[in-house]
Amino acid sequence: MPQSIKPPSIIDCIRHKQIFGSLPAFQSLNTWQAWLSWLKAIFAIPMTEDELAVYLQCTGRQEPPRTVPTEIYTICGRRGGKSFISSLTACFIACFSNFRRYLNAGERAAILILARDRDQAKIVFNYVSGILHAVHPLAAMIAVERADEIELDNDVIIMVKTSDYRAIRGLTVAAAILDEVAFWDSEGASPDREVLTALRPATSTIPGAKLIAISTPYSQSGALYDAHREHYGQDDEHVLVWQADTRRMNPTIAETTIERELERDPEAGRAEWLAEFRTDLTSAFSLEALEACVIKGRDELPASALIQYKAFVDPSGGRADSFGLAIGHKERDKRLLDVVRAWKPPFDPALVVSEVAEILKRYGCLSVTGDRFAAEWPISAFRTHGIAYEQCEKVKSDLYLALIPTVNSTAIELLDNRQLIGELRRLERRRGRAGKDSVDHPPRLHDDMANAVAGLSSLLSAEAAQPSNGFNPAKHISEKELHPANAPIYIGITLSDPIASVIAQALDSGIEVFAAFASHGGLRAHIESCLRPWLMRYGRGSGIMGCYGDDVDTIAQQSLVPILEDNLRGEWWPPELPLEVRKEGVLALFSEVTPFTFAPKLQLSPAASLLASALGRSWDAKDKSIYGALFNAFSLVVNRALPSRPAGPLKEIKVEMNFDPRRLSGHW
Repeated sequence: MPQSIKPPSIIDCIRHKQIFGSLPAFQSLNTWQAWLSWLKAIFAIPMTEDELAVYLQCTGRQEPPRTVPTEIYTICGRRGGKSFISSLTACFIACFSNFRRYLNAGERAAILILARDRDQAKIVFNYVSGILHAVHPLAAMIAVERADEIELDNDVIIMVKTSDYRAIRGLTVAAAILDEVAFWDSEGASPDREVLTALRPATSTIPGAKLIAISTPYSQSGALYDAHREHYGQDDEHVLVWQADTRRMNPTIAETTIERELERDPEAGRAEWLAEFRTDLTSAFSLEALEACVIKGRDELPASALIQYKAFVDPSGGRADSFGLAIGHKERDKRLLDVVRAWKPPFDPALVVSEVAEILKRYGCLSVTGDRFAAEWPISAFRTHGIAYEQCEKVKSDLYLALIPTVNSTAIELLDNRQLIGELRRLERRRGRAGKDSVDHPPRLHDDMANAVAGLSSLLSAEAAQPSNGFNPAKHISEKELHPANAPIYIGITLSDPIASVIAQALDSGIEVFAAFASHGGLRAHIESCLRPWLMRYGRGSGIMGCYGDDVDTIAQQSLVPILEDNLRGEWWPPELPLEVRKEGVLALFSEVTPFTFAPKLQLSPAASLLASALGRSWDAKDKSIYGALFNAFSLVVNRALPSRPAGPLKEIKVEMNFDPRRLSGHW
């Protein structure tokens, strides 16, 4: 009776000059001793005393391996040879194993190469393809080769996939190589733990199937760190954890190179070269703290004319990063996130800015804050749509550091958006060498939506720190649109960029504001796009009593005032009172009421909600923003309607209710 031939081990194949021994890397095995010990450990091959010593040192164990482990977590320094050796292992399992007795008709055993993205996975796949083609007996086994798959003639297929647990289901897996698993998502749509959970059943029908996670270490979180914490140094028959520095696995790397890198950045160097998990990195936000801030089922809040909103964007050129937007407001001591959006690349940045501008206008935001991305590009791009772009003075890390106590104290209400929570959860807090912490996303991940929310929180915090004008929009904004009565229309307009205008009437019941506009691009453009359309629709037959700002010099006024008179007609005058005095007149209106009815004497139409935002701010003469211009324009209306008096009861206003607009030199 003939004896069965014992299949070769992976060590036999490495020593065989017609199999793996033919590869240039194995012309000498002197520098591969640590990896030979690793291979003997994962295949339960007897070791020499020297190899056993390496095994015990790298695993922290007290006993030699007794059985073949099915899960192997290899933590190795950079340039240690881990991608090549894992590819060699995949080739050996694919070519020297017989899985047919475990497969159904039409089924194939899969050797999976998983990485965070396809580009990373292709590194290992290219090694696999190169090894198979370089070894002639193995090249003969290739039946079909595609861009990301190699089918062999023994019902085995080698496949490249991203680390998505949904893509694994339905496969029969004989081995899985998890490349650089420390840099996979530990939160988000496909966390690393979920990938492992999906892989284990996929390997359950093939005895001895292996999960080989191999990576440089990173932060003290994720599946790789969990495995190290639970299994390193444990004589576990099922899970093997191997940890070794670069020179242990690849002694060809110069010691001076490693020393230089350690000197440059000790924390990063210890992870990259000494294979130690970083102790300077922790999660910036706990999942529990974030979930406590999330309002379940709330994906967005509608715009309200009674609310003053703030907005922050994280712009992008449309190639690599998303374009993030966050809009919110403050209620008492709590910050509320109303809108959060992200436009994923690739996209046309001009089109995205146009969409963002429409959303901003819907929430009454004619200014938005963002980082210093691409210098002047966001400023000009948003100006095209009548939105002022203000550059944030704080860097992203400082915004995140300020957000941490806000989240931990549940002082912010977050929308139920999984992408946002995933981005925040992945942020890392790093202890700085100079004593100052920093926060950022891990390598190859993104935080565009999270950055926008952190910036918004900072804006709302700064807004809360400003003293109140005593203006409560809820008291002054009418429930319905206001329209002109049979009385003159007052218009206040500033002349310097940004240009703002306010349209109102002074009646016995007080001042009614119908509309407020603000724009960039010059006085003539403001008249054509804002004032003339409104007057054509609502102001026909009404006389204009206008007041233009003293925010430009006399020479500029001489060229600008004729534009007002020619395009809007009516009577136009400079203000009687200086800016600071006009401010007092505005503030006095906030508390005045009509006798007997106690209705506020200042009434704003919902169409003037932008003015409500301006009136609610702490304003001074140095404020050159859109809100400052609107406040100034309204002060001109008050100056014109209340001549020669900065404050006092409105009952002194004399208005003819049967006013004939033809008395004025020009009317609509």
